[in-house]
Amino acid sequence: MLYLGMTNDGQYAFSDRENIFIKHYEKKWLEILHDSYYHTELLNYGHKLRPRLVYWGYCIGKPSTSLTEDDYDAIAQVAVSIELVHKASILLDDYIDGDTARHGITAFHITYGPECTMIFSLNILCRALRIINDVFINYISEESYSKLSIKLVVQTLEDMTLGVLKELDLSNNLSMHNIDNVKEIMYLETSTLITNSLLIGYLLSQETNASTIGLIQKIGYNLGYIFQTLNDLEPFCSQKNNDHKGSLNTDVSRKRKNICLPLLNKIITLEEKQKLNNSNMVDMDIFLLELFQKYDIKLILFDEIKSASAQIHKYINQMSADSKLKIWCDDFHSFVDSIILVSKNRLE
Repeated sequence: MLYLGMTNDGQYAFSDRENIFIKHYEKKWLEILHDSYYHTELLNYGHKLRPRLVYWGYCIGKPSTSLTEDDYDAIAQVAVSIELVHKASILLDDYIDGDTARHGITAFHITYGPECTMIFSLNILCRALRIINDVFINYISEESYSKLSIKLVVQTLEDMTLGVLKELDLSNNLSMHNIDNVKEIMYLETSTLITNSLLIGYLLSQETNASTIGLIQKIGYNLGYIFQTLNDLEPFCSQKNNDHKGSLNTDVSRKRKNICLPLLNKIITLEEKQKLNNSNMVDMDIFLLELFQKYDIKLILFDEIKSASAQIHKYINQMSADSKLKIWCDDFHSFVDSIILVSKNRLE
């Protein structure tokens, strides 16, 4: 899998133990690719964010210094399940949004058609459920952890699909301009998977501390908001996004959510609102880009990202009150900063 990371020399350096996990994960993922019904190149892309969150979640409950080969193997299989959920969602997302490419590769629904896209997505979702259920049953003797993990995966699928349904119902300007509607969709479509990647990893370590779970949920919510905000910024900031998706796509002209729109709606003039509402799809995207630059929406959203990041670090600090988590917290601070930096650099 391709990975874009960042340090001072422009590369991301995995920690030694994280690197061990990545090797286990890549081995399991290659098995999935080899055994997949469709050997699509699209499954081979990603930056391992969600799998790595599974690893970090596990290390909350069990120190990385004590991980065995069996531990790494179990974490890797659960991480594969989480990534399968993510991959299914992006195949469907490309189809729903009408994107013709991803990572410069022809979109799955263009190559195989909408029917195969839907059934293949369902197939890998079912596979994700089977793998994660088998891992928890085989790795953990206590049945309650397995039940909780499956419940979290099902809740994730329910939330993500509900988010898509709500986004598809953004059929009028009023709902698209409502910041609460947009943030709810961001939570359902993105934050849930981010949060539960951490939580399922934590459950795999056989820990269920209520206060820790609460802090994980808060961290996941803010991480999800940051990543979805950066994703919404891409069509406004980066030509790479146009190449990545095959066309200019601000989402708004296709009646999809984008957090930039409700922010713009608060500050643009009445004349600009009327012009925006009366524009065709192509003109709307072009005009949105003009408004985005005129009102410096990127700066506004970067301030929000900075605030959300500060909240995450506050919650990590609260977790460090448990002396057993001190090293984990120090490492996770760095992890969060690195993945946000990497995502920001995609906007350049």
